[in-house]
Amino acid sequence: VGCVTAFCGPLAFIGLSAPHIARMFTRSDVHSVMLLNTMFIGVIVCLGSLFLVHTPWFGFQLPLNAVLSIFGAPVVIWLLIRRPLYLEL
Repeated sequence: VGCVTAFCGPLAFIGLSAPHIARMFTRSDVHSVMLLNTMFIGVIVCLGSLFLVHTPWFGFQLPLNAVLSIFGAPVVIWLLIRRPLYLEL
């Protein structure tokens, strides 16, 4: 994930977080339902970020990478904290 994020930028955060958010909302294991919901969540997050970037209220434009990182980083940290760690040495 680190290499992909460094190469593709914060857009990888959306690819990582959208399926988990979709599963949290739908509680379904059916792949066709999950695929549609994941695409919908990803589009909503990307369009919301793009809206924030081009909002004239701030007087300047924010970089899209910064907005996606502000959304994506807490979601990834939440996923890491939420998941129980089963480490056997």
